[in-house]
Amino acid sequence: MKIANLKVNHIRNPMGYDLAYQSFSWCYEGDSRQEKKPLECRVEVTRDRKFKDMIYDSGFCPEIQNISYELNIALEPCTRYYWRVTAKNSAGEACQSEAAFFETGKCDRNWSACWISIKDEKKASPIVRKTFSVTKPVKRVVGYMVGLGLYECYINGKLVNDGFLQPGFHNYHHWMQYQTYELTDAVQEGENVLGFLLGAGWYKGRFGVNGGFEDNFGEDYQILCEVRIEYQDGSVEVIGSDKSFRYLDGPVIASNIYDGEVYDAMKEPEGWLLPGFDASAWRQVEEKEPENIKVLSERYSVPILCKEKRKDLKVLRGSAGEVILDLGQNISGWIVFKDVLKEGGKLLLKHVELLEDGQICRKNLLTAKQEFEYTSDGKGRWIRPHFTYYGFRYVQIEGWPEAEGFEDFEAWVLYSDLETTGSITTGNPLVNQFISNAYWSQRDNFVDHPTDCPQRAERLGWTGDAQMYCSTACLTMDTAAFYRKYMKDINEEQKRLDGRVPFIVPRVRARDMEGKPEHDTTSAAWSDAATIIPWTMYLYYGDKNLLREEYWGMKAWVDSIIRKDIANGDKKLWQCGFHFGDWLALDNPEPGPFGLTDPFYIASSYYFYSTKLLSKAARVLGMAEDADTYGKRAEQIREAVIKEYFDEEGVSKIDTQTAYVLAIYFDLVPEEATKKNALKLVEKIEKKGGHLDTGFVGTVYLCRALSKAGFVDTSYELLLKEDYPSWLYQVKMGATTVWESWDALDETGRLSGDASLNHYAFGAIVEWLYRDACGINPMEEYPGFQKVLLQPKPGRKLGEARASVLTPMGSYGSEWKFVSEHNVKIKVSIPFSGAAVLQLPDGSEVRELEAGDYEYEVCLD
Repeated sequence: MKIANLKVNHIRNPMGYDLAYQSFSWCYEGDSRQEKKPLECRVEVTRDRKFKDMIYDSGFCPEIQNISYELNIALEPCTRYYWRVTAKNSAGEACQSEAAFFETGKCDRNWSACWISIKDEKKASPIVRKTFSVTKPVKRVVGYMVGLGLYECYINGKLVNDGFLQPGFHNYHHWMQYQTYELTDAVQEGENVLGFLLGAGWYKGRFGVNGGFEDNFGEDYQILCEVRIEYQDGSVEVIGSDKSFRYLDGPVIASNIYDGEVYDAMKEPEGWLLPGFDASAWRQVEEKEPENIKVLSERYSVPILCKEKRKDLKVLRGSAGEVILDLGQNISGWIVFKDVLKEGGKLLLKHVELLEDGQICRKNLLTAKQEFEYTSDGKGRWIRPHFTYYGFRYVQIEGWPEAEGFEDFEAWVLYSDLETTGSITTGNPLVNQFISNAYWSQRDNFVDHPTDCPQRAERLGWTGDAQMYCSTACLTMDTAAFYRKYMKDINEEQKRLDGRVPFIVPRVRARDMEGKPEHDTTSAAWSDAATIIPWTMYLYYGDKNLLREEYWGMKAWVDSIIRKDIANGDKKLWQCGFHFGDWLALDNPEPGPFGLTDPFYIASSYYFYSTKLLSKAARVLGMAEDADTYGKRAEQIREAVIKEYFDEEGVSKIDTQTAYVLAIYFDLVPEEATKKNALKLVEKIEKKGGHLDTGFVGTVYLCRALSKAGFVDTSYELLLKEDYPSWLYQVKMGATTVWESWDALDETGRLSGDASLNHYAFGAIVEWLYRDACGINPMEEYPGFQKVLLQPKPGRKLGEARASVLTPMGSYGSEWKFVSEHNVKIKVSIPFSGAAVLQLPDGSEVRELEAGDYEYEVCLD
């Protein structure tokens, strides 16, 4: 037996992260054929690696759960703690984990440093430096810092940030997170240089709705920094930001998230990050706090990293002879290259998703330039952008000496540091490509917050997209820490909006609303992220402590709908306000993005669903009164919805695919009426020639609702359609990510509007492949995959499918393959500490399975 994957708040060895709640988790690994499962375990926490200075010892206890063990011990600021787990099985055999650590940030400790400010004169982003001396042997050095808008910190020329584009994006007026770094190896005896490169970023660069604004959160560049040096003699010295720091206009002439970056290497002073450089002529910073930043917080965001490097890029010729690099994949990231230009030589990179008529197509970028403009200093360095990122597959290169070749151009894929947990393949190459497309769209849009797209002048945290894809995201990657940060963003907005949830989080200014009174920017399905994401996190990760942390926001959101309902006559319906409805559905004969399904029916359905989820969460957390109150309210809403929107037989009066889907998936109608709505849904699909016409709301649940009602074959027929509109139409048209709309490209391969080619919402069909086709389902009674429902539903036309999901309990697997017209071979695997309920598709008796590998062959008539 082995104990592995130790995490605190779903992060390995977190340093300087928020620890307001402490959830410890780990995984047991072993051979179930030879080893017994652990019966009890022990958790120890200490201040030293040798576990002598103990601050917590649970003792051996059978009640400790490995998926979420809450300590809530008092922690000191700026302190590293070590922890380990020891487990025993029924034979008395013990196993001990390796030690892991977590480290607190400054917590409530006052900052001795001052905020320093550099006025933005709209010339260039500043570079900032400070020298300090180390005269005694050093034990350890830790840095606590933040720079606004974005920053890179260097010590003696070494980049010390653990990721790019820090401090990330959040509503800086509501809360501001700083980062904590290990700096011991970067500091040397004698003179040292602390340097900062600053950029505009989300904080003050052009960003927002309809083209956005500059200076959304502040006008000046800012730094707050403390370098804490602990010497071997026990003394401590703090090097803090103050007016002794000096700055100069730097090589980043211009930058923002949408337009890219202009970098002039000739304006970067040689050696400015190294000791011995003369900065006496540099200007003095001002000690000044940001005007609108009130709350400084420990870190929530996991770092944005280069997660993949793509080399050997294909060189194309445009129709006018221009050089275009083809990555072969739509990504979010940068181009990095080895500079061979002469001093003063200029290079321009233009990033796009699509080629039309042999030329780069920029129509769907809206007002974003997506460029990198570089002026060389002739020193032959590797060059990359610093304070922007691009969504692209193709890069047009202007100014490069072609004789030098393009071998030293690389594409760096950037996204938040999330572990891949899911894998799925099928017998259909087109389906496999779509699964890959959905995975790539998730990666490309999980850049500190869940965005809608990574390329155009938008890249916003649309709450609807985030919640619609949430379940799929959890199957594909470990997203617990990522979504915790996003829920922090949502909850901070709620605190200032009386519980309401904007449809874009973090909120940004909208150009068309400038100067107008603030209006209610909520919408059903979008704002319901406040309930759906926390419940999904609980279902997939089993962390009751995280659910408790987010319960306030769930309740505040539902209460805000109830207030609207009461103000509108207390009909137990949500029949007021603006709603996006079934966005981008194809069933409305009127032009525009709005689907035909009544938006108030959709709103009332989500009103019921969110209230039901809130009641469930309250029950889990032991809040019986809330559970009963909201459970009763949910039933009242259901009854009102049935009376308003369904006929006497329980069939939806709204004759759209999405209306039937919601009735089935949300359990709006009694069980006997579910089949009737499903038959109407199938009839609607057949009238469309076997095609869907659903939008954002309906597509997420379409195949899951059909399979739930027993129409698995219809789900497969929809999945395998190759003509428009369908998932595989995108693949046939060469897509490598998921499109925003079904008709993003016409049959000639040209943009039919300005739709993004990298939007993950329609990729939620992948959840159906995991949970229905392959049948790996978490169970509400055993959250965190403590026990799963394995219920594969094989499809002849797909031929075969294989899925695995790395869960908090270990890796579950399910695969099937037709070996003849009617016979299918099924294999399932259950991890060492897991368990499963198996329901085979032949209707045979339910099986209770323990850890191990199992194989069956069944006959399907």
